[in-house]
Amino acid sequence: MLFAWSHRHALQLFGFADDLGLMLDLPQRARNGELWTAVWQRIVGPLWGPGSVMWRPLPFASMAIDALLYGTDGKLWRITNLSLHIATAAFAGLISRSLLKQSALPSAVAFAAALLLPWAPETTLWMVGRFDGLASLFVMISLWTAMHGGAQPRWVLFSGLAAVAAYASKESALVLPAWVPLTVCVVALRDRGSSGYFVALTSAHRRHWLLFAVHALLALAYLGWRWYLFGSVSTDVYGASPLFDLADGLARLVRHLNIVIVAAAYAPQAAAIAATLGLLGLITALAGRHRWIALLGCALALSIFAAAAVHFSAALPLADGFRFYYLASLGIAI
Repeated sequence: MLFAWSHRHALQLFGFADDLGLMLDLPQRARNGELWTAVWQRIVGPLWGPGSVMWRPLPFASMAIDALLYGTDGKLWRITNLSLHIATAAFAGLISRSLLKQSALPSAVAFAAALLLPWAPETTLWMVGRFDGLASLFVMISLWTAMHGGAQPRWVLFSGLAAVAAYASKESALVLPAWVPLTVCVVALRDRGSSGYFVALTSAHRRHWLLFAVHALLALAYLGWRWYLFGSVSTDVYGASPLFDLADGLARLVRHLNIVIVAAAYAPQAAAIAATLGLLGLITALAGRHRWIALLGCALALSIFAAAAVHFSAALPLADGFRFYYLASLGIAI
């Protein structure tokens, strides 16, 4: 109900920026019978033609379907974005439930937090935010299936297929080779009983070797495909040069962590919610009964801020940059 209230004006928007071009171009292609040719070109080539270094065929295909079904009716296109965000939040709740192994209340809280954190609007109101919406949804599905039964071949297959869909959506899917092992290791430490840390981690790696191998191979295949298409494995698709200087990188990270303060100027209530949840997560990580799970959520969120710091010197809220922290909000929610 809160989400519906906060998005009550969303469906009245026609579109803006990149939205307008897509909402005029794709329905025209559908009328001319050129739509699926355009989709195929995005599967075997870059998103925006020569010079582009983005490969994102799945969101483009989903927008092509919207164009076929809805024409230029922007509010119906946006329902797809809203649905993706709700589904992503639901998987944040499912992951929390798997981590806690108890009643549905904590998972409901995680779902609500993911649904209402202040980085959501850019992925729901801006049509091309669908790139982030689809990538994040399939990252969460891949992570959940890995946790649900990652040592069993069929669940490894499900996790791998979701990872393929995430890579076909946006470059941010490259968090998976780190997030999957990290989550499995945290679960092993949570359940270690009287075993030592080293024994628990060794056992987890031995049981999940196939899962880890599949995700490592998929990441290498994705980077190889990028090399084939663009002559480089770089994912610096926004024209920013990556930074690998540790001292400057830490300074950048601090500036990115100030995103809540930056957001407060535009949405003080939303920023207050984000700050409160972040603080609760840190307190739980330091002193709570479920500190391993809280540490996992903090690590997932921090990895996104660190990745943003590698590519950008500071937060970019006025240059449509809040979506870069969308995956971080899921870690905060957990």
